[in-house]
Amino acid sequence: MVCVELFIFALVWAFFLPALEACGKGWFGEACQFKCHCQSDCDKEGLCIGNNPRCENLWFGTRCQYQDLSTISGATITTNVSQWLTDRNIQTCNNDTNLQSVTIVWNTEYWFTWMRIVLKPSAHLKSIDVQFNQHSTSQMLNCTKFLLNTSSPTLEIHCTLEFLVRQITITAAADLCDIYISGGVNFALRQMVCQSSNYSYSKYYALHAVDGDMNTFSHTEHEPRPYLFVTLPKPRLVNRIVLYNRMFDAYNVSVGERLKNFELQGLDENNSTEFSFKDSNTSPLYNYTVVIAGKRMNTMLVNASSADTYYGAKRQLPVLTIRELEIYGECLPGTWGLYCNQSCPSYCPVTCTQEEGSCHLILEGEIYRLVRTV
Repeated sequence: MVCVELFIFALVWAFFLPALEACGKGWFGEACQFKCHCQSDCDKEGLCIGNNPRCENLWFGTRCQYQDLSTISGATITTNVSQWLTDRNIQTCNNDTNLQSVTIVWNTEYWFTWMRIVLKPSAHLKSIDVQFNQHSTSQMLNCTKFLLNTSSPTLEIHCTLEFLVRQITITAAADLCDIYISGGVNFALRQMVCQSSNYSYSKYYALHAVDGDMNTFSHTEHEPRPYLFVTLPKPRLVNRIVLYNRMFDAYNVSVGERLKNFELQGLDENNSTEFSFKDSNTSPLYNYTVVIAGKRMNTMLVNASSADTYYGAKRQLPVLTIRELEIYGECLPGTWGLYCNQSCPSYCPVTCTQEEGSCHLILEGEIYRLVRTV
């Protein structure tokens, strides 16, 4: 019954609200599934408007929907350049002629897909190099560099790596203006969601785990093996799952341990398991980030631990309660756009840019080789 109710609610989100132009303030999209991440405000198409029409610090790209790993919590820029490097203003650039490199270090590993480097108009493009590090080892990679805009030089660098990345160093940094590192789009927002049971018939629905509101939460009944799953409209190349835990209840009683030792299972469109994970933290966390090496997934299943929980001194069956579940990723190769419903052109059938679906100039050492610009 819970799943049927939520399916009906998902249909309302997907069809009726957009038809009535009733996405509500702060939301946009064909199914009202994209959240505004502008510093001031968004119009109904998701474009930034107002006195400061730029993306919030954690976001960039089309309609500010790509999370930026260069500004994410746990990222450290080793040189004192963050004031101009991550201000979302391409007019503010480096003025230190002695700046040789910029290094971004994270407190955890990430799956790298692509990054954008904005340079001064006078920049010498072929002097830029990017080094990727995993722990204490480093490897120089022959990544593809896309020249996006010759009037205001912008490089888009795509790499297919065989390892997760913890550090990125950009050399010849004198001409830098901005850096953006894609952490993907949160495709879980307002998608089809279901949980094994519902703690209350009037609230705590599964939809609160994907509503983009940290003040709401989903909540199952106490049962032997509670679960929740989110199904995306189409498969995505998933690289990260973020789970936000409910640490205290309305009476300020600690309930964060309820999520401890949870399990994740990622399924493709044929319900084949592409990814699995089990939490091994000894203490509950406020949020859990699970990095995935770019797996094709359509459904994400969250299972609570089978161990009993405690409410104060009272022993109870397991329960699953989640403040928010985020599924970050990119379009599958060969597709592009926020809805991933556009096909790459025949000139670059699997390597077009995620935002514009364009094939561009590829920089190869000292030579520009024209592929084609759509």
